[in-house]
Amino acid sequence: MTGYRLDILASLARQLAFAPSDVRVDQLAAAETLMGDLDVAKSYPAAFVVFRITGYHPKLGVADETLTGLALQHDLGLLIERVSETLDLLATHQPEPVLAIDDVTERFNVTSKTIQRWRKKGLVSRRFIFADGKRRVGFLLSSIERFVAIPRPRVTRTRRASRRRRSA
Repeated sequence: MTGYRLDILASLARQLAFAPSDVRVDQLAAAETLMGDLDVAKSYPAAFVVFRITGYHPKLGVADETLTGLALQHDLGLLIERVSETLDLLATHQPEPVLAIDDVTERFNVTSKTIQRWRKKGLVSRRFIFADGKRRVGFLLSSIERFVAIPRPRVTRTRRASRRRRSA
C-alpha cells in the first residue's frame, strides 16, 4: 500500500494519532467495521465516513465531499494499519487470535503474494508486536474469516490455483 488517495482520510489518520490509546483502539474497530460494509462500486459522503469512525459529526465543509468506495477501501486499510502502528498492540493480548502472514499462508494454503493481493482487495491488517518482540503485520482471525466469507471469484480461484501448484 502506498500513500493516501483521499486527503480527508490522511487528515483523519493524523488526528487519530493524537487520541488516547483506548479511543484509537475503538476507532480502529469502527474503521474495520466500516471497511467490511463498503461496496467499492458506490460513493460515500465524507461526513458519513468520519462519523462512522469517530462518532463525531465533522465541520460543514466536509459534508459536501463524496468519496469513491475503491479509494475509501484503500485508504481505510492504510489508516487502520498506520494508526495501529502508533499503539503497542501485543499479539498475545488480543481478545482473539492474531495471525502473522506465514500463519495465514499456511492456514488458507495460499502464498504471501496472494495475501498482499487480498490486502489490496480489503483484507484488514494491523501492526502487532509479536512474541519475539518485533512489530509486524498481523491479522485478527475474525478479519480474515470475514474477508474470505465474502464471495469473490478471484479469491476462490487463487486458492484453487495455489493448491494445484503445491500438489504438483
